[in-house]
Amino acid sequence: LRWLLESAVGAGRPDVLRHLGTVIHAAAQLIADGATEGAVAARIDDIWHHLDFGSVWYGTRQRELAERMVRKFLDWHAANPRELLATEQALRVRVGLVEITGRVDRLEQDELGRGVIVDLKTAGTAPREEELDRHPQLGVYQLAVLLGAFERLGVIEPGGAELVQGGKA
Repeated sequence: LRWLLESAVGAGRPDVLRHLGTVIHAAAQLIADGATEGAVAARIDDIWHHLDFGSVWYGTRQRELAERMVRKFLDWHAANPRELLATEQALRVRVGLVEITGRVDRLEQDELGRGVIVDLKTAGTAPREEELDRHPQLGVYQLAVLLGAFERLGVIEPGGAELVQGGKA
């Protein structure tokens, strides 16, 4: 089955796996900009035929998965009490001789004015609960806040970080 999916269908290729993540991140951006669920679905429909999933049936399955992921994100977004400051926000800070660069999916501000980094995940697995306190990516994001990466947006104190699991996790 793995051979069939990876070789004959192309489901294991990194570019195929990346398509879904790119679509979900773009949908999250549209939602942050105020788009309705219907508008997001229409935009996904507009671009879907440009994506190569290796076969029609696999592309159809991925489209169904994309719909579920967008719905999960919409539900999370509606219940999220924090203020959204920026999406796809670049960061660049130095720690000694090391320069940290990256891009955060969402920068939010909590009720105390602290910066909360939100990272969208589309994978089917999630880190275990006990791993979250030591999650390297979330830790680096919070360090970047502390080092002034988002000072221009008025965020100078970290308020935590959150993984939003859009996939099966």
